[in-house]
Amino acid sequence: MPPRSNVVLIVEDEPLIAMSIEDVVERAGLVPHTCRTMAAALEFARLADLRGAVLDYWIHGHDASELAKILAARSIPFVVATGSDPVLAAPAFAGAPVLRKPYADAALLACLEGFDGRS
Repeated sequence: MPPRSNVVLIVEDEPLIAMSIEDVVERAGLVPHTCRTMAAALEFARLADLRGAVLDYWIHGHDASELAKILAARSIPFVVATGSDPVLAAPAFAGAPVLRKPYADAALLACLEGFDGRS
């Protein structure tokens, strides 16, 4: 299988948190693409060549279940980064790491490293 692109989808509606995630993604040598609405994230996730994704579970009142299904169907790894206590019962979330906000940059970096299949 050819290597994935270096693009990481970031789905986050809080601008300061999004910028912080973008910084960590760039430090990992990857390219961030941030969507601040679920509609934009769904469209991008359906079409883009992605290394992985960092999903806030709640975006403007919408949960990330459908987005997780799209990513899982495309075998794109993702991490759920959330300040809430989401119910990740949907099968698409099976095995996805969950980072509780606030989390350390090192925890996110470890998840990003796992996107290449080495960890």
